[in-house]
Amino acid sequence: MVRWFCLNQLLVSEMGRIVNSEKAFQSCSCYQLDPKRPISAENLRCWSKGIQGVLKNSQICQCQSLLVKPASEKLVESNKKMKQVTGVLKSCFKQQSIEDFDDCLIKEIQH
Repeated sequence: MVRWFCLNQLLVSEMGRIVNSEKAFQSCSCYQLDPKRPISAENLRCWSKGIQGVLKNSQICQCQSLLVKPASEKLVESNKKMKQVTGVLKSCFKQQSIEDFDDCLIKEIQH
């Protein structure tokens, strides 16, 4: 049951955790994931001093200044894979039991 809870919390938790409110959001460094799309919170992966972890979309909007760079191919690929994994987990969390969840994961992985 602990594994089920921890995985579920991973998907719904805040991504960036404020550890120093004085430094948080003063200046944010971002990578633009798709240079063909316009700059928007959904197309950025950002960090800020005073915040632990990657900023979520609503946090990016709080940044006083943004330094945006193009993402490396490795980061773009990593982001695509993370979206796929998140989609599978969200789908499988609809299961009623941990056994059904495990079966769902196995089916999705083999698919």
